Amino acid sequence: MRHLRAGGPAKAAVLTALAVAAAAACSTSPPGGDQGGTGPGVTAKTIKLGYLTDLSGAISGQGRVDLAGSRMYLDRLNSSGGVCGRKIELTVEDHGYDVQKAISLYRKTTPNVLGYLSLLGSPQFEALKSKIQSDHAVTGVLGWDSNSLTSPDVLVYGTPYDLETISGIGYLVDQKILRKGDTLGHIYWQGSYGENALRGAKFAASKFGLKLVPVQVDPAESDLTRQVRGLQSQKVKAIMLSTLPTQAASVASVTSSSGWRVPILGNSAAFLPQLLKTPAADALQKQFYLASSRLPFGADNPVAKDIQQQFDKARPQGIKSGEDGINVGWAAAQVYTEVLKKACASGDLTRANVEKALRASSAVDTGGLLPTLDYSQVGAPPSRSVYISRPDAKQPGGLRLLTKDLYTAKAAAEYRTPGQADGG
Repeated sequence: MRHLRAGGPAKAAVLTALAVAAAAACSTSPPGGDQGGTGPGVTAKTIKLGYLTDLSGAISGQGRVDLAGSRMYLDRLNSSGGVCGRKIELTVEDHGYDVQKAISLYRKTTPNVLGYLSLLGSPQFEALKSKIQSDHAVTGVLGWDSNSLTSPDVLVYGTPYDLETISGIGYLVDQKILRKGDTLGHIYWQGSYGENALRGAKFAASKFGLKLVPVQVDPAESDLTRQVRGLQSQKVKAIMLSTLPTQAASVASVTSSSGWRVPILGNSAAFLPQLLKTPAADALQKQFYLASSRLPFGADNPVAKDIQQQFDKARPQGIKSGEDGINVGWAAAQVYTEVLKKACASGDLTRANVEKALRASSAVDTGGLLPTLDYSQVGAPPSRSVYISRPDAKQPGGLRLLTKDLYTAKAAAEYRTPGQADGG
């Protein structure tokens, strides 16, 4: 994929084309209610979508930024006519990263929404998976566990954790940072996020001839000195992190303070730009690599630059600086509404037809914010590629791209997700 530089005729042409396409898709008269029926939350003027997120709990920083990005996209979409002549409205609820609260809020909202643009958190999704499937409520999960792909009603916005891990490790091998026979430490979060990443790490280690030393940590642990010292004693050549950002900061600080400049590779969930305002900033900028299918905020890409400009104008309340969560929220809203447009085109805005439209979406393009996404096969990952970046306090979103284009390790192309391995 070639990235055009922002500014000038190239950017204008891209953005004009996107605007024309959006207007054409949204200017049709509302067919849903007149021809093929409508689902809950759909009226002649609006389509209501649920948004179950964390605005007050452990990952509230991510939740607030994701939501701001989604609202920015929907404001633009609605100003151009929405979908099928209907404005998209969000029913936002804060689960505070509490599983039981998420279950309660799902029960409260599901009779009044067509589906869910966002459900933040892998534990929350696991608790609701069977209910979502029985309700046929197409749900975008902001939690990149590939086990969720086995549900026909679920869409994951990008590359799952296991494949992030494989391509991230593959990049370190390509760059000769890791070599055959080296020992790789993997500190991973207890639960679906970390365990899915560990599945990828085990596969990558076998393919690249690495010795893997896995270390499980509790999500509540903040000081990982003991775990780092243990890996240092085993002479690991790099550390893989499938943790929270605060734990990544701890690992970077501990290694740096002891003079151990070991390379650290993190999954997409392991970094936030706020870390660059902590004592760990210097160590992160010198040692940390990030594997993520989300394009960094403010990257040299026409769509990303457009979003940055919109962010600077809108200045969402409580969001002081841009980060890739803005791009994630924007892209999530774009992907979900593209599915709705496809359902609308067939004259049917019922839940069953939205699910059908999802599975007919094999090449969803977000202009490079995410890889091109293929939802045509239940159980298969929508993408296998990542961007590799490094923390950089001078960049708008705190990340500097190392790979101009999306990167896919050869081993990632060979990997089968849990759903595929089970015959999905």
